[in-house]
Amino acid sequence: MGMEKRSTRLKIVLDLAVRKEEAALKQLQRAQQLLHQEREKERQLQQYMQDYQTQLQQQQQGNLHIQSYLNLQNFMAQLGQAMTQQQNQITQAEKQVAACLASWRQLHEKKKGMQEHIEKCRQQEQVEQDKQEQKLIDEFSQRRNRF
Repeated sequence: MGMEKRSTRLKIVLDLAVRKEEAALKQLQRAQQLLHQEREKERQLQQYMQDYQTQLQQQQQGNLHIQSYLNLQNFMAQLGQAMTQQQNQITQAEKQVAACLASWRQLHEKKKGMQEHIEKCRQQEQVEQDKQEQKLIDEFSQRRNRF
């Protein structure tokens, strides 16, 4: 055959789909890692808040200077704001993970569909090749029977 088989030509498209899927998977992994880091920052902020609350309770039991008390209260308020901001960061990171996951799934399904299409092409090419071979065998048989 002078022309390349369709399944062979489609392999280029499949290779591109595979590369796109792999890139989407890497992006998903990066987004998941970022989400993990943001959650770890939140955990640390929660730990700081807990530590300072414990420190405040201990100092309230003793003689706490009013300025120290106000400074501690002010710092805890700032920590609370930082925790709110961190929760917003986590929400954004979760949205990014969801978007990356949706993108990867779409590209994965596209690749899978291309693989199935190529397999159907290969099967059809095999059927056509089998028919061609049978035709040649039949022609050879007919010629042989004439002589």
